[in-house]
Amino acid sequence: MSTREAPQEAPPPFVFSSSEGFALCRRILKEHLPYEPHDFQIEGICKVLDRVNLLAILATGTGKTGFLSMYMLVVLTIKKDPSLCPSAKFPDNPCMLAICPTKYLEHQMVCQPSNIHTQ
Repeated sequence: MSTREAPQEAPPPFVFSSSEGFALCRRILKEHLPYEPHDFQIEGICKVLDRVNLLAILATGTGKTGFLSMYMLVVLTIKKDPSLCPSAKFPDNPCMLAICPTKYLEHQMVCQPSNIHTQ
């Protein structure tokens, strides 16, 4: 009589928006940054890592660009050392494209008449 082994279940995905995920991101960023990130930045990064869309409305100079660079630091660090979070899946050679018009360009876009023609 042969015994069949029960299929092994995949481990549940790691939840970055948890105390463990928050601590992991803080630890990774502490190794790479010369400053301490704001809690709201780490919270936002954790949400995005959990595939939750993020809309950050912050005053100029309060760390919106930091979301982008810190997110990539976490992703690249975990890609380099998967033992930090074995269930995390990221693409090989991840990259990011950020398009940020300057205030002057935004002002021009608002002040110029639309070039869209209706028929």
